[in-house]
Amino acid sequence: MVAYLAGAAAVQRLSAAVAGAVAYVEVVAACIFAWILLGETLRPNQILGGVIVLAGAFVAQSSVGKVASPEIPDSGIPEPRAADLDPAGI
Repeated sequence: MVAYLAGAAAVQRLSAAVAGAVAYVEVVAACIFAWILLGETLRPNQILGGVIVLAGAFVAQSSVGKVASPEIPDSGIPEPRAADLDPAGI
Protein backbone atom coordinates (compact mmCIF):
# COMPACT_ATOMS: atom_id res chain seq x y z
CA MET A 1 0.00 0.00 0.00
CA VAL A 2 2.82 2.41 0.88
CA ALA A 3 4.69 1.63 -2.34
CA TYR A 4 1.56 2.25 -4.43
CA LEU A 5 0.88 5.59 -2.74
CA ALA A 6 4.52 6.66 -3.11
CA GLY A 7 4.43 5.75 -6.81
CA ALA A 8 1.17 7.62 -7.35
CA ALA A 9 2.56 10.71 -5.61
CA ALA A 10 5.72 10.60 -7.73
CA VAL A 11 3.78 10.25 -10.99
CA GLN A 12 1.71 13.33 -10.12
CA ARG A 13 4.90 15.40 -10.05
CA LEU A 14 6.20 14.20 -13.43
CA SER A 15 5.27 15.30 -16.92
CA ALA A 16 2.72 13.16 -18.74
CA ALA A 17 5.33 11.64 -21.06
CA VAL A 18 7.68 10.67 -18.24
CA ALA A 19 4.83 9.36 -16.08
CA GLY A 20 3.66 7.13 -18.94
CA ALA A 21 7.15 5.74 -19.49
CA VAL A 22 7.57 5.10 -15.77
CA ALA A 23 4.23 3.26 -15.66
CA TYR A 24 5.32 0.94 -18.49
CA VAL A 25 8.83 0.32 -17.21
CA GLU A 26 7.60 -0.30 -13.65
CA VAL A 27 6.06 -3.67 -14.56
CA VAL A 28 9.15 -4.82 -16.43
CA ALA A 29 11.40 -3.78 -13.53
CA ALA A 30 9.20 -5.72 -11.10
CA CYS A 31 9.55 -8.85 -13.25
CA ILE A 32 13.32 -8.46 -13.44
CA PHE A 33 13.60 -7.99 -9.67
CA ALA A 34 11.38 -11.04 -9.08
CA TRP A 35 13.59 -13.06 -11.41
CA ILE A 36 16.83 -11.95 -9.72
CA LEU A 37 15.75 -11.79 -6.07
CA LEU A 38 13.03 -14.44 -5.84
CA GLY A 39 14.17 -16.90 -8.48
CA GLU A 40 11.00 -16.55 -10.55
CA THR A 41 11.16 -18.05 -14.02
CA LEU A 42 10.27 -16.03 -17.08
CA ARG A 43 9.01 -17.72 -20.23
CA PRO A 44 10.34 -16.58 -23.62
CA ASN A 45 7.09 -14.82 -24.49
CA GLN A 46 7.29 -12.85 -21.22
CA ILE A 47 10.86 -11.80 -21.96
CA LEU A 48 9.86 -10.77 -25.50
CA GLY A 49 6.96 -8.75 -24.07
CA GLY A 50 9.33 -6.98 -21.68
CA VAL A 51 11.70 -6.13 -24.51
CA ILE A 52 8.81 -4.74 -26.56
CA VAL A 53 7.62 -2.62 -23.62
CA LEU A 54 11.12 -1.25 -22.99
CA ALA A 55 11.60 -0.48 -26.69
CA GLY A 56 8.25 1.30 -26.80
CA ALA A 57 9.10 3.36 -23.71
CA PHE A 58 12.45 4.27 -25.27
CA VAL A 59 10.85 5.35 -28.53
CA ALA A 60 8.22 7.38 -26.68
CA GLN A 61 10.84 9.13 -24.54
CA SER A 62 13.19 9.81 -27.43
CA SER A 63 10.46 11.62 -29.34
CA VAL A 64 9.51 13.90 -26.42
CA GLY A 65 10.46 17.52 -27.02
CA LYS A 66 11.24 17.09 -30.71
CA VAL A 67 8.10 18.78 -31.94
CA ALA A 68 9.09 21.74 -34.06
CA SER A 69 7.72 25.03 -32.88
CA PRO A 70 6.14 27.20 -35.55
CA GLU A 71 8.24 30.08 -36.79
CA ILE A 72 7.03 33.52 -35.87
CA PRO A 73 6.73 35.62 -39.01
CA ASP A 74 8.61 38.90 -39.17
CA SER A 75 6.22 41.67 -38.15
CA GLY A 76 8.21 44.42 -39.84
CA ILE A 77 8.53 46.30 -36.54
CA PRO A 78 12.19 47.07 -35.78
CA GLU A 79 13.71 45.79 -32.55
CA PRO A 80 14.24 48.47 -29.87
CA ARG A 81 17.78 49.81 -29.57
CA ALA A 82 19.64 50.08 -26.27
CA ALA A 83 19.37 53.88 -26.46
CA ASP A 84 15.57 53.55 -26.68
CA LEU A 85 15.52 51.52 -23.47
CA ASP A 86 17.41 54.09 -21.34
CA PRO A 87 15.19 54.64 -18.26
CA ALA A 88 16.63 58.11 -17.60
CA GLY A 89 15.57 59.29 -21.04
CA ILE A 90 18.98 60.69 -21.77
